[in-house]
Amino acid sequence: MEPILDLIVQSAIGAGTNQAVEGIASLGKSVIPVLWSHLRTKGRNQVEVNLKNFGSQFVAEVQRLIDSGQLSKDQLDAVLNQPDAVDLLIQSLTHAAQTDSAEKQVLLAKIVAERLMAETDSELVLASRMACNAISKLNVGHLNLLALCYIFANQSYEGSEGASEGSQRLREVEWVIRTFEPYQDIVGSRHDVEHLEAVGCVGGPKGWPVGDLSSTLKRMVSSDLDLETLMYTATGQRLEAIWNSASIYGLVLTSVGSLIGMYTSDILTHRQTDLAQWLQRSPS
Repeated sequence: MEPILDLIVQSAIGAGTNQAVEGIASLGKSVIPVLWSHLRTKGRNQVEVNLKNFGSQFVAEVQRLIDSGQLSKDQLDAVLNQPDAVDLLIQSLTHAAQTDSAEKQVLLAKIVAERLMAETDSELVLASRMACNAISKLNVGHLNLLALCYIFANQSYEGSEGASEGSQRLREVEWVIRTFEPYQDIVGSRHDVEHLEAVGCVGGPKGWPVGDLSSTLKRMVSSDLDLETLMYTATGQRLEAIWNSASIYGLVLTSVGSLIGMYTSDILTHRQTDLAQWLQRSPS
């Protein structure tokens, strides 16, 4: 195991990326011996592709953290000596080997990589372990629904100083459209919500969101939000449809659901949310 972990460290400082990806794939095959032994050639080829895709994403995520100054080479070297950190990597490889979903591969890579910055037994470490296991029990539709719920619970409009009342109301509607446009094709049902609750991602009802979609959007923006104009737009109509069909009203994201929702939202919007936002997330 040690040479493979050394390859990860080397790749993080810009050396041997391809070797690290190959090493991660090799490690992945070694931790699923029973599954590997019973797979036919086509199945083994798919597992190799899955593991290499995960490895590429994981190495890229670690490199991003190094380049941004959030993680040093010494920190990476030290954390890979922690059994729980290595165990999380092994768990993620087990799950990554069994899915060809690009979104789930990226999500697993993000969770494992950002866990490398955390202290042992911290809230992030514990939630990351639970999230890794939960992802293996979810499909992409479930992940996207968690992302939407995360935005409902944690985003708010900051306003524009000096804008006239009419201009402000227009900007509020435009903000809602921009914020939710990446999520307008999401579909879901109450059965999806039941499944999310079964795997520990949501609970409730416990008070969030309070009221219907209209009151929730007003909480995010302002009590003067021009709902009539918003509901004439495609985004407004899609939001109302998913709100009603998935029975989102009253749901509360758990720490695990919130972490998965935040990272999935980042994937959908091509952004990087500061982990501080998750640590300061809206309480249940």
